[in-house]
Amino acid sequence: PKVALRGVGSNLVDHPRVACKWESKLTGLNPMHLFSHVEANLYASSPDSTGPPDIQIQQDHVRSNADLLLDPPLSTGFNLKPHAVMPKSRGFLRLRSNNAKDKPLIDPRYLSDKRDLDSIVEGIKICRQVVSQKAFDAIRGKELQPGREVATTQELEDWVRANVDTGYHPVGTCKMGSRHDPMSVVDPELKVHNVENLRVIDASVMPVIPNGNTQAATFMIAEKGAEMILAHAQDRNAMEIVTRSR
Repeated sequence: PKVALRGVGSNLVDHPRVACKWESKLTGLNPMHLFSHVEANLYASSPDSTGPPDIQIQQDHVRSNADLLLDPPLSTGFNLKPHAVMPKSRGFLRLRSNNAKDKPLIDPRYLSDKRDLDSIVEGIKICRQVVSQKAFDAIRGKELQPGREVATTQELEDWVRANVDTGYHPVGTCKMGSRHDPMSVVDPELKVHNVENLRVIDASVMPVIPNGNTQAATFMIAEKGAEMILAHAQDRNAMEIVTRSR
């Protein structure tokens, strides 16, 4: 069946981030032998934040051309990656055409809300404070990105706008909510509104994004969804047995 649900593809939200990079004084190490992606996390709040921490900084001890998931490390070094984890910007996912083989149109609209930009800029300042500590003296080399020449708030804002990237946490395009919410797609049991026997069980049902990695929340959604499907099947079987017994 065809059902018009305005919320499908809307409410796309992610954790935008940048990568601050430093050379390391350590030599003679193969960075591929060190690589285990994220080594540590730091949570912080920007000065105007009033709720949970809005900044997450991830650290890994190799540096790369662009993205560690796509490019091999260049050399021994380390990255600190500030993320805006209470993002206010919202994007969208749309079909390009009625041809299923056409790639969809995806626009996360990163930094369309200035508050997300402010969080990341504050995160860069925190990264620099951390790396300037005495504990880093033995390993801290040259700051490669954004570079010490990028110093003022305006320069940092310009640099972030030019270098912002995905945190690989996109959620929200099949928002869970009540039938009274015109932008919701599924109900609290993950059933698609006005469609029989169809559920969505993945990160797209999150109405808001967690202020941290989305993996654990996605596992929870999957386990709860499986539990509800099994319970529904058991209820149907019980009803069929009662009906036959009559």
